[in-house]
Formats: sequence, C-alpha cells, structure tokens
Amino acid sequence: MIRLLFTILLLATATLHAVAEPPRRIVSINLLTDQWLLKLAPRDRVASVTWLSQDPAYSPLWLEARSVPSNRGSAEEVLRFKPDLVLAGRYAATETVRMLERLGVRVVVFDYAPDFEGIAVQAREIGSLIGAQEAAEEFVATMQTRLARVRESRPARPLRLLEYGQNGWTHGRGTVLDLLLREAGHVNVAAEHGVEWMAQLPLEEVVKLQPEGFIVPRRDDDAPSLAHGVFDHAAFRKLAAHGRVIQMPHGTTDFGGPATIDALEYLAAELGKEWRTAR
Repeated sequence: MIRLLFTILLLATATLHAVAEPPRRIVSINLLTDQWLLKLAPRDRVASVTWLSQDPAYSPLWLEARSVPSNRGSAEEVLRFKPDLVLAGRYAATETVRMLERLGVRVVVFDYAPDFEGIAVQAREIGSLIGAQEAAEEFVATMQTRLARVRESRPARPLRLLEYGQNGWTHGRGTVLDLLLREAGHVNVAAEHGVEWMAQLPLEEVVKLQPEGFIVPRRDDDAPSLAHGVFDHAAFRKLAAHGRVIQMPHGTTDFGGPATIDALEYLAAELGKEWRTAR
C-alpha cells in the first residue's frame, strides 16, 4: 500500500512537472506572433517563424528572424518542425489552424491588440504561455516608461495630420495609426473626417481637408508605380510643401504589437522637430 501511494505520488509529481514545462518547439504562422516570439522567447525554443518576418518591407525584426527557419503557413510545413505549440492569428491561415487542431497539435490564436493596455496584456499572455514571464514583464515595464515619456512631451497645440497611402488609402478610427497619432498628442484627419478603419480618399477631398502634414509609405527604391503616382501630383506636392512628410519604419503601423512603442517614439520625435509651415 505504501509502495502504491509512493508510485502515485511520483506519477503526480511527474505530471505536474510536464504541465509546468514550457514548450520547446514553438512555431508561429502569423506576423504578429512572429514578433512576440522574436522579442520574448529564447531562440532555441523558436522552431520557425513566417517568411514575412524575414522581409524588411514587412517586419522591423527581420534581421533577428533570419536566424530562424521560415514557413509559409501550410500545415505540412508546420508539422515538419514537430511543434509542441503553434501560435496563429485570428484571420490568417485559418485552414491550417483547423487542420492542425484536428491532428491534435496545440494551437493558440491571438487577435491584434487595440491599444497599449492591450499590448501589455498580450505580452504577459504570450510570456506565460511560452515560459518567458520575466522577459514579458521587462518588456511591459520598459514600454510603459517609454509611453509615459511620450505622453509627457505632447505638444501644446495638436497638429492635423493625414496618413495617405498608395492609391489614396488612409487609416481612420480603430487603427494603429490613429492610436499613434492620438498618443503623440495630434489629430488624425481621417478619423476627424469620419473614416472608420480604412477608406480611399480622392485627392480632391484631401485638398478640402487641408491637413498640416502627411504620413506616407516608405519607399526604398525609385521604381515607377501607378499606386504611388498620387504623390507626384501638383496638388499633393503643394499641400506637402506646407508641412512635414513623414515616412514610418516598415512594419510598425500594421498591428498593435511589440514594435508599436518604437513607432510611437519615432513619430513623436519626427513631429517634435522644427515644423515648416506657411500658415
């Protein structure tokens, strides 16, 4: 009887240890979760991240990502890495997620965080999930310090700024770009105009709105593009000449995640420089 109880105790202890053991082969099939793994996880636990995370046009952590094997989000690729945990996004690779779940693979799905409070929550959730609680707490503490610094340096007079992208697309309420402008102490003209999420604004409408500055896509080459043709229009050039035109770093305004605080600091610093205006 004593031997039986001792055996049961050993088994229970082993089970608890197994449960507490952090995942050792983590695969990410989403750009957001790629960045969280690259930011928080020990590198020897990251089995694979998406190919997008290795492209500087999409990911601010592309250099770190290139030291990790990549995947394109198919179930067959993921299974080759023999993962004990797969991280995914809510709206991408949904068929892969369903197939992996049917095969008994542990998959955890994350949404994008809508604000800095949500980013802190998500950092702690992922840190707890992958056994990187200390790294997550350090990230959150540093982020909150940096965020407070930006908030303390908000200008006395907000500027009216418009993000204007390829083919005239802009981001309004509910987007990361809107969050960044508000946190930096400025006004998102698209949100002021009633744009929810995203919309296309014809150049004629932009002229009527009279923004004091623009946030435009970063271009790393001079290759001709019809989508960028609007920036060569005389009306846009005239508006842009009265204020600053800011190009945000790649991959920092697509979703709320670990790079969002970097984007906020960059935007605040650019807007804090001497402002050219003919008004």
